[in-house]
Amino acid sequence: MQIEVIERPEVEPSVKPSRFGEQVHLKNILVPTDFSAESVKALHYGVALSRQFDATLWLVHIIEPAPAFGGFEGIPIVLETDRQVQDAEARMAEFAAKNIPAGVAVTSLVRSGSIVGEISALAKARNLDLAIISTHARTGINRALFGSMAEKILHHAPCPVLIVREQEHEFLADSNTGKAIQLNRILVPLDFSDCAKKAVRYAQALANQFNAQIFCVHVLEPEKPMIVFETEGFRKTHEMEARKETDALLEQIRPAVEIEAEIKSGAPHHEIVDLAERRQIDLIILGEHSHSGMKRFWLGSTTDEIVKNAHCPVLVVREIEHEFVE
Repeated sequence: MQIEVIERPEVEPSVKPSRFGEQVHLKNILVPTDFSAESVKALHYGVALSRQFDATLWLVHIIEPAPAFGGFEGIPIVLETDRQVQDAEARMAEFAAKNIPAGVAVTSLVRSGSIVGEISALAKARNLDLAIISTHARTGINRALFGSMAEKILHHAPCPVLIVREQEHEFLADSNTGKAIQLNRILVPLDFSDCAKKAVRYAQALANQFNAQIFCVHVLEPEKPMIVFETEGFRKTHEMEARKETDALLEQIRPAVEIEAEIKSGAPHHEIVDLAERRQIDLIILGEHSHSGMKRFWLGSTTDEIVKNAHCPVLVVREIEHEFVE
C-alpha cells in the first residue's frame, strides 16, 4: 500500500541560516506505527518536524509473517497474510486521515517482513534522514514494535533515531495549527570521541534553529580504590583533563549558542538522567559507536538505560550513518 498526499503550499522550509557551524536539513522523516496510542506520540513529532522543515513524512506499518508450520507430509503451511494486509491498509488510511493534518506531505506504506529489516531497508533505499520511534514509559517495554524491537531499531537503523514515550516531558507545544516544536534545553554527554563530537554538531545545529541552550556533561566513573589518597588524586587528574578537553571542544561553538558544561562522578546513565531531570532538559543527544562492540561509558548498554529512564526524548546519532546536519 502506498498513499501519497503531496498537496501543500509552495513555501521555503523554516531553516535558519547561521554563520556558525552546522544547519538542520530534514527532508524525509520515518515514523513506524502499530496504530497504538503510543505511536501517535511519535507521529505528533513527525508532523511537527515535517512542518518545520517542509519535509516528507513516511508512515509505515510492518506485518511480521507468522511462522511456518509443517504439515503431515512435511510440507510447510504458511498462514494467509492477505487479510492482514488488507486490514492493515484500511487501518493505515484511517490512522493517517485522523492524525495527519492537511498540508503535510506523507507517504503511507504497509509492508510485510522483519520489522528491523524492513525499516532499515526503507531508510537506506529512500535516504531517510530521521526515524522517530515511540516506546512505553518506563515499563517492561515488551510489545512487538515499541519495546525490545525499538531497541533493535535504535542500534541498526542507518539514520539518527529519535525515541519518545507516551508520558514524558516533551518539546512540543500546542499552536493554532497543531503541535509545534518548542526546544529550549539540549543535553549532550561527552566522552570526547568522534561520536560525542557528532552529537555536539547536532546539538549546535538544533540550538541554532530553535534558539536553545546546550548543556554538556562528562561523567567520571569511580575507579576501584587501592588506597584513598591515590584514588582522590586519580579523580582530580582526570577531572582536570576532562575540563580541558571540554573547554577546547566547546570553544569552537560557544560564540554561536549558549553553553554550560559540568563534570560529574558516578554511574554514567544515572548521572545523565538525573541531570536531565534537574535541568528540565527537552532533548538528550547521545553519540553511539556503530556496531563496534565498544562499550565506552554511555555507549551500548548505557544508551539503552538512558533511553529507558530519561524523562524526555532522546536522539541517538552514530559515527557512520546518513546525516541530517550539514
